[in-house]
Amino acid sequence: MDLSIQNMYVDSDFSTMEEADEFAKLSPDEQQRRLKAIIKKIDLDSDGFLTEAELSVWIQQSFKHYIVEDAKQQFGEYDKDGDGYISWEEYNMQMYDRVIDFDEDSTLEDAEEESFRQ
Repeated sequence: MDLSIQNMYVDSDFSTMEEADEFAKLSPDEQQRRLKAIIKKIDLDSDGFLTEAELSVWIQQSFKHYIVEDAKQQFGEYDKDGDGYISWEEYNMQMYDRVIDFDEDSTLEDAEEESFRQ
């Protein structure tokens, strides 16, 4: 099995780096057994081959899981007062360590910050 494909399977089936580290410590036979189990999950039509579509679905599902988990974690980091909402001030402090001031008569030097006016 191509090592880059193997790494992709491994990365997409572990929810934490600790799990990936544990996998790396397994014997080659156990790693292969687990990879075969992952491939069975990906092989939606059970024909023994992975199609581009099957791999695409697996990757999209994996990324969706990570994105949702990351969003939950980051929300807590942004919502400093714990009210369940991220205010403009909280967003700015998390992203820029300061609140961006939108003085109507000035142009901000940072193009990204200036784009927030739109």
